[in-house]
Amino acid sequence: MERKALRSSYKVNFVLIRSRREKNNGTIYAEVRINNKRVRRTTGIKIQAKNWSDGYPKRNQSLVIEKLRLIESKLTEHFSESVITEATIKRRIKNWNKKKVKNKDNIAYLDEAIDSYLEFKELDVQQNTYARIKVHLSDFKQFTSNKMLNELTPRMMERYINYLKKKGTLSNTTINTYRKNVKTFTNWLYRNNYIPRKIEIPRLREIEKEIVQLNDDEISRLEKRKNKVGQIVGLNKRQDITTDMFLCSCYTGLRFSDLKKLKLQNINDEGFLRIRQQKTDEMLEIYIIDKVKEILKKYNGKLPSLSNQRANIYIKEVFRKLQLNRGIFINKAEKYSPLNRVISFHVGRKTFISLAARRGTPVPLIMKMSGHKDLKVVQRYINFDKETIASEMNKLNF
Repeated sequence: MERKALRSSYKVNFVLIRSRREKNNGTIYAEVRINNKRVRRTTGIKIQAKNWSDGYPKRNQSLVIEKLRLIESKLTEHFSESVITEATIKRRIKNWNKKKVKNKDNIAYLDEAIDSYLEFKELDVQQNTYARIKVHLSDFKQFTSNKMLNELTPRMMERYINYLKKKGTLSNTTINTYRKNVKTFTNWLYRNNYIPRKIEIPRLREIEKEIVQLNDDEISRLEKRKNKVGQIVGLNKRQDITTDMFLCSCYTGLRFSDLKKLKLQNINDEGFLRIRQQKTDEMLEIYIIDKVKEILKKYNGKLPSLSNQRANIYIKEVFRKLQLNRGIFINKAEKYSPLNRVISFHVGRKTFISLAARRGTPVPLIMKMSGHKDLKVVQRYINFDKETIASEMNKLNF
């Protein structure tokens, strides 16, 4: 019986099948239609449901799109075959799935191991986090060009840290960030039996820097749009919107990526907002105070849309206009820099944590409200102003 399919009836689509346990995530399946018959097989590629739209990944998922195009090109090679059957389609997809993960026994060079690790991390972390990891490991890959896995030693890692220092453009803090991502990679090598032991990587000493956060007076001036001498300063529309968004971050502790989920319709009758955090994919439940609700009402129930990059530019404009220029110690320059130069939206989250601590909120509760899992991170953000320190010292009554 003839089982040949006409070229015009051959079509490749992709569908997202959501996980039963985690409905926010899913696996992409390749779906091939041959003369009204459908063959569907998994590609093995996982993606968050929010990054899938109209049968294809969203634009920001460039790496996933690139993989799907590769799969599609492999499948459409059937056009050159004389006979196209369901069996050949299934075999082609199955063979692609087998080849997409390298056999660790065949990996002898570091650059191959890095490529394999990046394939793993691509589906394991957020897109912006993956981009940063890729930059750092691409630099490490360049340094270790043509090196074999068995050449990975503590001595090589010392040379790598010196290589970063000799660039002359990286601070110790930045170099330690490179080190952290390379260390995570080498630990992955060890866990997967690519190397026999963990590799130690030297860490550079960082000059202690001041955690940037606002005090009560600075928040009050933002609320009232007043400068140093108490005069009300006129802000343009974009600056006014940015100021309100920044204050919402100070009042809630939400990251910028989660502010878009701050909507009146998402707040229950008890005043709580329950969201899934974009960075960690963990659920967070926080109480929304009246000041935040008033700001949301001002914008018909939800904050305006604004990119993080633009928001950070506009908030600096606001701080310059309001003369919020308190000196902040910056470790890279080893000198004080005005607040209006170093301000960013993440300062709102740090301010929330610091203010909660100053008002006596227990640290475990602060962690629950901010969604932090690491006590060390929260403790680093907790900073007491000079007035609080002086007040507490006077209570000691030596």
